[in-house]
This record gives sequence, structure tokens and C-alpha cells, in this order.
Amino acid sequence: MADLEVRPLTTEVNRIEYADLAIRAFGPQDPERVWDRTEPLIADGRALGAFARGRLIGTALYHDMHQWWYGRQIPMAGVAGVKVAPEYRGQGAGEVVRWGL
Repeated sequence: MADLEVRPLTTEVNRIEYADLAIRAFGPQDPERVWDRTEPLIADGRALGAFARGRLIGTALYHDMHQWWYGRQIPMAGVAGVKVAPEYRGQGAGEVVRWGL
């Protein structure tokens, strides 16, 4: 997708724009609850945002997790909250956000 910028989200992200994206991607929900659930992940550096011409069009969040491999604990991430604005779906934005490319 041309003109797509992917970068870590910060708590400076526009809360209204973020909540609007979440509602359009996942359906009706309380914007304040959206932010309350998401802000700790953003503050902890576990969120990516995709921007097209400066507008937030997609996000992906991840949860710190671990798994055991040959008796050793190995860090891993659980990908969650991947969302893409409806008008940008099918254009590759979700893949870019998911992989952080």
C-alpha cells in the first residue's frame, strides 16, 4: 500500500480517532472503555499504528507472553486488536501492521 507509515503508537495518539477506528472495526462500544483498555498497552510500547496521509487507519496490539521450549522460558507475543478502517481493507494494510513492516 503506497503512502503507508507504520510506527509505534504513543499516548499522544488522538483518542477520538483511535476510538472511532475501534468502533468502525469492531462495532459499537464505549469510547472511554476502548481507551481505558488500550492506553496501558500503548504506554508500555506494545502498539503499532498504520497511518495513511497522517490519518490513523489501522492498529495492532500485543501482549507479552512466554512459552516453554526445551525446559526454557522463551518470550513471545500474543497479537490482539488488529483493526483496519473499512475503507482500507483488502489493500494490505493489515498485513503491514501485523508484521510491523
